[in-house]
Amino acid sequence: MKKFFGFLCAAVLVSGFCACAGNVKSDAENYSQNTARTLARSMRGYELYSWLEGGQWKFVMAEAGSPGLSSYAEITIRDDVMTGADAVIAKLRQLPENQEVYWNLRQMEGFEYPDRSVTDKILSACEHSGIIMQAVRLSMD
Repeated sequence: MKKFFGFLCAAVLVSGFCACAGNVKSDAENYSQNTARTLARSMRGYELYSWLEGGQWKFVMAEAGSPGLSSYAEITIRDDVMTGADAVIAKLRQLPENQEVYWNLRQMEGFEYPDRSVTDKILSACEHSGIIMQAVRLSMD
């Protein structure tokens, strides 16, 4: 009887361990579940533009085809201009998983990519949050 009880206890412990191990999630999975994805999915995707102004990186992200995305002048005076990588990363994290974002899609004069450390930080955040970033003509030299 003692052997049976010992075997039963061991079986319960092992099954409990396996059940817990099956619930271990990656950081990306945990992030996805704990993040408020408040922006709507866009069938056309989103456009992201970046430029350097006064020594700081500025960004605008809007649904592709939105009014006010046709020129440098229109984009850089929008009310939703973000300053710094952390601000744009916070905005990107609001997108639904598997949403496509096109960075500097139209290659308009005046827009450029930040230095590599900033660009890598943004691309890494997208990868970890399930955002599909298309960095148009990004040279990773």
